Amino acid sequence: MSRKLRGLQQRLSDIDKEIAIAEEQLSTINDNVEYERQEKALNALYNRYDKIEEEIQKIESQPSINKSNSTSFSFEKIVQTRLISIDYCHSKEYFGRVSNKVETSGGAAALFLNEAYRLRGDILTQHIEDTLTNQGQDIIDYPIEFLPGEPKNQEALLAKILGYLGEAEPVKPEQAIAKICQSLQIGSIRVFKIHNWDELQDPYAVLKWFLDCFWLPLIECCQRHCQKEQLVKVQLFALIICQANDSEILNQPYYAKHDRYDPCNVRREESIVHLPLSCWTEAEIKDWMCRFPPPKYRKNLRAIDDLASSFYRRTNGVPINVVDLILKEYQTMEAG
Repeated sequence: MSRKLRGLQQRLSDIDKEIAIAEEQLSTINDNVEYERQEKALNALYNRYDKIEEEIQKIESQPSINKSNSTSFSFEKIVQTRLISIDYCHSKEYFGRVSNKVETSGGAAALFLNEAYRLRGDILTQHIEDTLTNQGQDIIDYPIEFLPGEPKNQEALLAKILGYLGEAEPVKPEQAIAKICQSLQIGSIRVFKIHNWDELQDPYAVLKWFLDCFWLPLIECCQRHCQKEQLVKVQLFALIICQANDSEILNQPYYAKHDRYDPCNVRREESIVHLPLSCWTEAEIKDWMCRFPPPKYRKNLRAIDDLASSFYRRTNGVPINVVDLILKEYQTMEAG
C-alpha cells in the first residue's frame, strides 16, 4: 500500500470520527443561530470526507494497489467507526448531556454499561473516549482489565490503579487519590475504564467500596485541590463495564436519573449514570445501511432493503452478530 493511500485513509478515519462527534453535538443544540452555524461546519466536514474518499477510490482503482489491504482498512476501520450511528441514541444523548456539563464547568461522572460484550458496548465506549479526546490536551486513561488467574477483589482493583501511578504497596486509596490530584492542571481529563467489572468476586461489594473509598473521595479531594490551585475545567470519568448481563447490579442504590445528574455536586445515592444498550431493530439496520451503503449497491435501494432484512433475520438484531455479518458481507461484496 502506498504511503499516500495510508495517509488518506487515516485522514478519512479521523474526519469520520469528527463527523460522529459533530452530529452528536448538533442533536443537543436548541438555539437556531448556533444550530445553523454548527450545521454549516458539519456540512464542510462531509464535503472534506467525500473529496478524500473520491481520491482514495481513484488511487485504489490503479492496478498497482493491493486491494486486500485497502479493503481491510475500509471496512474494519471505517465501518467500525460508523457503527455508533446505528443506534445508541439514548446513551449518546445521556452521555452528551453529562459531557456538556462537565466540559463547561468541570466535574465528574461515573458511567455504567451492562451486557457490553453481546450488545457491543465497546462501540459506545470508543465514542465516549473519542469525544473526550477532542475536549482537552492533558488526557490520561487508566484502562483496567482482570485477566484469568489474577485476584479479582477491591485490593486488586486498587493495585492496578496504583500501578499506573508508580505507587507500590501498602495499597491504600489515599495514595492513588493524592497522586492523581498532584497530576492535575488546567483542563485535565482523567478516565478510569474498568473493562470487566462482572468478573470481580463480589461486584456489588466492590462497587460500594469503589464509590465510598475511592471515587467519591477522589472527586472531593480534586475539587478542593482545584479550588486551591485555581485549576478549571478538570474532568473525571469512570467507565464501569459489565461484559455479561448482570441485572442485579442495576438494582444497587447509586443510579441517577439522566436529567438530574449534576457532575459538579455528585452524591452517593446519585453517583452513577447508566448508559443503556439494546438489540438493534430491522429499521435501524436499514437506516444505517442507507446512510453507509455497501459500494456494490449505492444506487440500489431494493437490494439494501433486502440485505438489511436478511441481516436482521440471521442475527435477531444482536449487535455482536450484526457487526460480524456486516463486516463479512461488505468485505465479500467489495472483493467481488
